[in-house]
This record gives sequence, structure tokens and C-alpha cells, in this order.
Amino acid sequence: MSAYGVSKFLHELGRSPELMERFQRDAASVGERYAGDLTQEERRALEQKDLRALSKTEILPLFLLIACFYFRKPFGELMAVVNGEEA
Repeated sequence: MSAYGVSKFLHELGRSPELMERFQRDAASVGERYAGDLTQEERRALEQKDLRALSKTEILPLFLLIACFYFRKPFGELMAVVNGEEA
């Protein structure tokens, strides 16, 4: 997995309220738009809002924090991922 495509997606998600609204409503359709920049595993992680899978893309920890906020996940889930704890 590459960090660039995931980081680019999260960056654009944060810059566009319309994209964020569509992502919250239907993550899969938004993921299709970025098919050229993301691997299947990355798209699946984003569509499922899976922080643990995203951590394997080697994105910067700051982007994991941003993803946690965008995905409306509890901060404790992010800390478990960062600390390598089981779900």
C-alpha cells in the first residue's frame, strides 16, 4: 500500500464539504472517483473507515488523526491502533 493516494484523498476530503457529505452518505461511490490513486486495499480501508488498515499504508500519524476525526471514530480507537493493541 502507498501513503500518497490515501494522504491525497484525506486532504481533498477535508477541503471539500460537498465531498465529505457524499463520503459520509456513500463512501464506496466516492472511493470509485479515486480508483486511479488508490489500491483496492486502500479503497476498502477508506470505504470501511478502518483505521487499523489505514495505518498499514504508512501514512503520517497526523493523517491517521485526521481520518479518525473525518470517520467520526472515538479517539480511543485511534490510540489502540497506534499502540498496536487488539481491537
